[in-house]
Amino acid sequence: MKQKSPSALHASNHFRTVIPSENGGSVDGVERERNPIRPHGGTAPALVSDYETGGRAHDVRPSPLCDGWTSNHKEKLERDEQWHRRQAIATGKPWTLEADKYTRKVLAECPERALTPETSDEYRRVYTRLVREGVTAWEKANSAQHWNKLRTACRWAMAEDVRAWRALAEQARKSGDLDQAQQCTAEAWRLAVALDDQFLAAGRKAWAAKALKIKTEGGKPVDKSKRLSGAPTADTAACALLDSRHRGTRLLERHSERLALLALTGCRPAELMAGVSVKLLRDKHGKPSGIGVEIIGAKVDALRGHEKRRLAFPLSGGGKAVQGLALLCAERGGHYTLATTDADYRSLNRALQVQGMSCYTFRHAVGSDLKADISDGKATPETAAKIMGHRSTASLMSYGTKRRGRGGQRPRASVSGPIKDLAVTKAARTKIRADAKATKAKAKAISVGASPAQVRAQTRAPQTPLAKGLRPKNW
Repeated sequence: MKQKSPSALHASNHFRTVIPSENGGSVDGVERERNPIRPHGGTAPALVSDYETGGRAHDVRPSPLCDGWTSNHKEKLERDEQWHRRQAIATGKPWTLEADKYTRKVLAECPERALTPETSDEYRRVYTRLVREGVTAWEKANSAQHWNKLRTACRWAMAEDVRAWRALAEQARKSGDLDQAQQCTAEAWRLAVALDDQFLAAGRKAWAAKALKIKTEGGKPVDKSKRLSGAPTADTAACALLDSRHRGTRLLERHSERLALLALTGCRPAELMAGVSVKLLRDKHGKPSGIGVEIIGAKVDALRGHEKRRLAFPLSGGGKAVQGLALLCAERGGHYTLATTDADYRSLNRALQVQGMSCYTFRHAVGSDLKADISDGKATPETAAKIMGHRSTASLMSYGTKRRGRGGQRPRASVSGPIKDLAVTKAARTKIRADAKATKAKAKAISVGASPAQVRAQTRAPQTPLAKGLRPKNW
């Protein structure tokens, strides 16, 4: 039997109770490889703490609840801890074990999400900045869009950190360090309380309350909507980079083609970054007649979008932008693909922000043009859907306004799939996701021999901790 430390020998039975793991004591195989068994029989958690690298919370040591947030949740933390300690006295178990039940219920409301490395890096950077400043997402937000980003980033990062603290607690428990295990469990609980209070609990603060607060104080929420922002036409789009407030000429050389394609096609920034192919079109006599642009769809699933769409812009009446792209295409052998890196996108977006625009502003501008054309009878909803890369004709409702239409000539468009006249509602998208989840759960159940009751339990809609009656009462 392993000799216990003096502190452990003199500790009370209450705090020497072994904390059971959530998964019944098993350790993931990847965790064993990353933290091999030491001679003393335990594993040591990684002490790396560099969130700027964007690593997963399970791979780095998470930060505790910051001081600024602790003060915001001080009353709830004290009240809930007292409640858990009373429960522990009744059960004869450590209060951290009682608190961990609450933590697990909060995590059930925030299931793990498969994010791209770029998204997880950005979420981690946003969360780290707020932690360093000691302000919450609600306190920092200055617009509805800003609030949505901060809320999503914090909710994901906090849930990941809660899981990381619980993983460290499990490692400490297996190595025999019960004091460290309880400390990590307590940190996970404290962070879970903040996560629940800020983003899950009934009556939580949302953007509507912050907007009202700003107006009450005599301010005005920042309007970052790209839908209401005007954008120049393709022929004058490059002028947005000619400004004394930044290096206009250098930016113009770098981004003029991208601006022309954004303004002409209304493609999404993600589609631009995927690479846009430009081809010189010729008539039956072999003379240049226009340019063809092929775009790979960015939002494509069972209900939305097209894998590819092709737009043809004639030289006759096409404007200076079409003519310039045709000349470039001819110089490059009649066909080329415009590549856009993350650095290119950030550089262009920063330059456009000086004028109150973004790369997405041009998509809304093209949407406004198409709405005006439909209203004037110059285009059909089906044609507009093809140009925008939509599967449904109703999707255009989310883009621009017809009164901001700028006129001009529209391209001929073809897409890789059919166009539907019916709107793709939120309920329809939710049903598709639910069906896919149920199918996946049934396939998994068949592979492991689970019963139908277990399958139904896996696919049942989750309940909030409040609905399950697991939040401490206000007594």
